[in-house]
Amino acid sequence: MALLHELEDVLKACSGYLTRPESIQIIKDAYAYMESKHEGQFRKSGEPYKYHLIEVAYTLATFNVGPTTIAAGLLHDVVEDTDTSIEEISNLFGDDVAF
Repeated sequence: MALLHELEDVLKACSGYLTRPESIQIIKDAYAYMESKHEGQFRKSGEPYKYHLIEVAYTLATFNVGPTTIAAGLLHDVVEDTDTSIEEISNLFGDDVAF
């Protein structure tokens, strides 16, 4: 499976309903953090792991969910598949994203 979407697509999908700069920034920050934590990780198919997470975020954005939900979508495997703790996610992105 090829990468269907990129961060820009996620941001475009939510640009019609998320207008506050801080809403967009949490998504960008979550993307950057996810990308750094999953660097060098691949799915069983051989694709970079981040492809799945971008698709999740894009799907969430098309449902008009809030920025914390999109950020959580980008980060949903970071605790499970990297050395990151839930406390770290909470400290960086807030309790709602960590939950």
